[in-house]
Amino acid sequence: MGFEFQDLRAALAALDQGSFRQAASALGVRPGTITFNIRRIERTIGFSLFVRRRDGVSPTPDGLSFLENARLVVEDMEALGSRSEAMRRGKG
Repeated sequence: MGFEFQDLRAALAALDQGSFRQAASALGVRPGTITFNIRRIERTIGFSLFVRRRDGVSPTPDGLSFLENARLVVEDMEALGSRSEAMRRGKG
């Protein structure tokens, strides 16, 4: 099974926040949900996104490259959603 859009959002939140716990708080979910999302990505791509430490996380070099590309995908998907909503309302 592959990963999903919400997994990318969770991983980007962890990158931005520097910890799974803070990412969970920012997204309004439990820390275990963030861990699950990130592990699903890692199983799919075959490498670790983050170095896990007691005080938080930092991206691996491969993880940073992956997450930079993931950010572009997430931004494009969010823009697509906004454009679709505008079109639905007749403003697009």
